[in-house]
Amino acid sequence: MPPDSYVVMCTGSQGEPLSALARIAGGNHKTISIDEGDTVIISATPVPGNERAVTRVVNSLAKIGADVYDKSRACVHVSGHAGAEELKLVLSIVRPQAFLPVHGEATHLRAHANLAEATGVSPEDVFILENGESIELSSKGIKIGESVPSGIVVVDGLSVGDTSEMVLHERSSLGAQGVASIACAVNRKSRSLVTPVLVEMHGIPGGDDPELVKAVSKAVSNAIQRSLSKEEPPRETRKIARSALLSVLWERTNQRPLVIVNILEL
Repeated sequence: MPPDSYVVMCTGSQGEPLSALARIAGGNHKTISIDEGDTVIISATPVPGNERAVTRVVNSLAKIGADVYDKSRACVHVSGHAGAEELKLVLSIVRPQAFLPVHGEATHLRAHANLAEATGVSPEDVFILENGESIELSSKGIKIGESVPSGIVVVDGLSVGDTSEMVLHERSSLGAQGVASIACAVNRKSRSLVTPVLVEMHGIPGGDDPELVKAVSKAVSNAIQRSLSKEEPPRETRKIARSALLSVLWERTNQRPLVIVNILEL
């Protein structure tokens, strides 16, 4: 079948990275490709916050040579959401005893609640809830019940919802600033370093520069030796070693990475 004789309907109107349209635009789809002169119609309005993702897909299509039509170029989209008058009509027909708007942001929920009140629902029977709040229905009426756990659920490998905030923060720090590690052995009886300080840096600009590694190692070694001479506790020694490393890196690279300190006590 020639390419100009068929239409492909696919997902991706909101620029979702793994959607069919995004993969087609990026040349990553297994069976569908876009050629110069093809027409792409995006029958959707970008959801607030998705504008950049949608623009990215449209630009990718334009680079290929596709002719892209959206609501700014042609009448190709109409909202799938009912307007205020249509919602009032439904409320007038159903005549609910209580009303709970559930779709949209706070402004949309409030506006929908106002429509319900305008059609005769008592304000006491209109409920606007936050995520996690519940409604209890019984023969005695309707009331707000107990709250339940809610929020973003992180799927992390085989773990669902068990990843802590601390782990997520550490991952964010790793991605933004990198990681540096210190390893050495000390003898507290002789108050001395037994091994040289080994420094490793990953994701840090210049982290493989011998001069930077040497400067960090020297600063950390001196800091540890001073701590040993003062007979400070192991926890304080680790804290001082970390501070010495961060001081050099901040001065040389303007970075504050996640630091791992391993000091073996002999």
